[in-house]
Amino acid sequence: MNRTARLLAGLAFAFGLVACSTLTPGTLGPTGPVADVAAGQRGLWTSLGIRSYTFTIERQCFCPEDWRGPFEVTVIGGAAALVKYQGRGALADRVADLPKTMEAAFDLVLANISTEPDVVYDDRFGFPLRIALDPMKNTADDEVTYVISNFQPAGG
Repeated sequence: MNRTARLLAGLAFAFGLVACSTLTPGTLGPTGPVADVAAGQRGLWTSLGIRSYTFTIERQCFCPEDWRGPFEVTVIGGAAALVKYQGRGALADRVADLPKTMEAAFDLVLANISTEPDVVYDDRFGFPLRIALDPMKNTADDEVTYVISNFQPAGG
């Protein structure tokens, strides 16, 4: 087989893979204006390729102080490596449902689309700065707001 024939065969194979992959319908994610904005902002965050960083997160809720934080989070290679509260390692049960990466913050927004979370995004990096959740609109004390601050990419 000459070089041109091999190239054409390779291209045909590649196009075949692409065509086959488009035949399987994907799972649709959340839809609507909040989801659309979240998808755009997540696209900005992802495009920057920041995988190691630190930030502070506070949970504003009707809950004990050591559940509220603030918590200092260190992310290395896209995974939470360290979560501290008042300079010491945070207790696991206090941070179990806390978004400890920016990806987890986006996931929190999308998981709560049906309750229409109020979200404010960082203009430069795209991640959520504030996520206000009210799961049961006519119920008192179920609201929780996550506030992200002091973001620092590693090495800058």
